[in-house]
Amino acid sequence: MKILTQTDTKLALRLTKREKAFPEMVFDNMNITHLEIFGESITEIPSNICELIHLEYLEVASSSLKSLPDSIFLLPLLRILKLKNCSLERLPEVNPTCIALKNFQLTNSSLVTLPEWIGDFEYLDTLDLSGNNLEILPSSFGKLKMLTRLNLDRNNLKALPDTIDELSGLNHLSIDGNSFPEEEKSRIFKKYTIWF
Repeated sequence: MKILTQTDTKLALRLTKREKAFPEMVFDNMNITHLEIFGESITEIPSNICELIHLEYLEVASSSLKSLPDSIFLLPLLRILKLKNCSLERLPEVNPTCIALKNFQLTNSSLVTLPEWIGDFEYLDTLDLSGNNLEILPSSFGKLKMLTRLNLDRNNLKALPDTIDELSGLNHLSIDGNSFPEEEKSRIFKKYTIWF
């Protein structure tokens, strides 16, 4: 393991290929607000991640990560959550309490569906779901009233939910590399002036 950054409130680690366990040293400082872990062999994030109650920024990149504990969405101060290059197929079914989340990036993973509770993040302004296997978006997307940036590139979407029209603050919508039929492309173009 290599420590990239370590301060009173920030910790960034790079793990070797042989290191599969989530590093326990993360829990040595319960006042940490910023945590980054890069290691392609991490298989799970422990459920006691919720003990890091001051955590505002969490970034994990691991191609071996296949699931998340419910507790990751119970971090009360979490504002930025970045999960990159993972093998996640779904998000846990949970009632999230990290409603202060402003930036959620789950990119280059294997996500097939999104739970309806995604719409509970009323302060979310950036959502990046590029490089997944999403085929449909939940109707709760319309509740994301603060959303300004939405990246859905490189998924398997054939349509956007009608509720996406309710996102009046949306000023960036990226949807390249999907499977939209001509009729849906026309509807999207009329609403957002996006060329295909």
